[in-house]
Amino acid sequence: MKKNNLIYSLLILGALLFVVTPAKSAFSDSLKGRILLQVQQRGEAWYVNPVDGKKYYLGRPEDTYQVMRNLSLGISNKDFNNLGSNKIQLKRLAGRILLKVEDLGRAVYVNPVDLKLYQLNSPIEAYNILKKFGLGITDINLNKIQMVQCYLLKKALNPLIRLQ
Repeated sequence: MKKNNLIYSLLILGALLFVVTPAKSAFSDSLKGRILLQVQQRGEAWYVNPVDGKKYYLGRPEDTYQVMRNLSLGISNKDFNNLGSNKIQLKRLAGRILLKVEDLGRAVYVNPVDLKLYQLNSPIEAYNILKKFGLGITDINLNKIQMVQCYLLKKALNPLIRLQ
């Protein structure tokens, strides 16, 4: 009898995981590339990385600047200059932070809402731009998106830092 109860419990748990996981993923997918402002927590900012669908906390302006630069995609000046007239490429890069590798590593945000490019030249400018385009979100909805801790981001980037 106990064996049957265990099997039924596992089947129910498996079914619940199957149903719940896609919903969370779909929710996260709909917010990829967006800046979220936690309306119930003093407007704290989060970035949903369009690559992994996870949220990254944007605390101080310096933290925001580092997260944006570390999650960026390198782009040549030639490719960057061709972006302005190419809506297909802009849609593909929506929400990404582009790092102009031939232009002193300047960062640019591709706003997924209007598909325009916004320069992130300094920590304060980056922070203000991200706040300007932030989308309000409740704690309940924000908790549906998986978070990456800052120390994990640093740990993942550690081999890259040693190569520079």
